[in-house]
Amino acid sequence: MKNIALFGGMRRLERHYKEEATRVGIRLDVFNSLGTRMAHRIRGVDAVAIFSCQVSHKLRKVVIRTAESEGVPVFFCNSCGICALRECLSRCLKN
Repeated sequence: MKNIALFGGMRRLERHYKEEATRVGIRLDVFNSLGTRMAHRIRGVDAVAIFSCQVSHKLRKVVIRTAESEGVPVFFCNSCGICALRECLSRCLKN
């Protein structure tokens, strides 16, 4: 089972994001704000997905910088709906 960290998105859809990921065999951790120990959150994941329409510029920069330093691939989604998440997860699974 792959582990993917999702940054951004709508809080009201967080439960649906996790359900969709579980349906395709992915463990999804959803983060909506910039917190402490970002490297610790990213270190154990197989990939990082960013909903670029629903994330702050500062969070985006920190996540990208941290993921690159940890060697974790980063995938971007321009939308934050369930269908966009499906497409993003399928790209994550291909890698």
